Amino acid sequence: HLPPHLPGTDTASHLATAVRAHRPGSSRTLAAPAFAEQGRALDRLRETLYDLLDLTPPDRPVLPRLLPDPAPAPLAPAAFAVRIEYDDQGSPRVLRHPAHLVPPAPAHHLAAEVGTAHRRFTQSAALLHRRAGEHPGAWTEPAGEWTLRTLADHPGGHRTAAIVLSPTHCLLRARSGPLLSVRLGPGGGAHRAAPVDPVAVLSAVHAALLAGRGDPGTPLVCSVG
Repeated sequence: HLPPHLPGTDTASHLATAVRAHRPGSSRTLAAPAFAEQGRALDRLRETLYDLLDLTPPDRPVLPRLLPDPAPAPLAPAAFAVRIEYDDQGSPRVLRHPAHLVPPAPAHHLAAEVGTAHRRFTQSAALLHRRAGEHPGAWTEPAGEWTLRTLADHPGGHRTAAIVLSPTHCLLRARSGPLLSVRLGPGGGAHRAAPVDPVAVLSAVHAALLAGRGDPGTPLVCSVG
């Protein structure tokens, strides 16, 4: 193999001569045109692109699209894989696991909060819900219209759309069904005073309606694990 050959660098003396001839700053003249439009790069790019597209640029300034205000991370998962178990009396027990984790047993259905949960969860969720509130961005659409629209936006399957109005009151609608009101009250047992997430109870109601275990207007006793 022949050693690499660089024209003009046959000897070390040529390299030494080139180093001695170099003057600091001599390359700035060549580099200056490349940085002549500092601070106007986007404007020049915009002009060039409109010219290539044969379009007239708008005569108003370009306003940047602001990012949404930062919000604190949710304290609870926005989607759950829900298991339903029944005791000897036929009362359901609701067991929930974060949807992004693998549950210890096959889930009965997926429950997802619309507008908060990832789209891949809302697309396959059987229980679609939202929470009412006075916070910025809260839903203002009437409950009846929202449940109908949400079910129409998610066709197929036995889905239920629900709204949590308060810790003790929810509204829900099964597909092709009427708008129902759900009232939550304390049950028996040693833990009757413990607060319960209303969405867990909505999962029990969804499962009961799906299985035909309860009629509208009848009490439903459930436990949440």
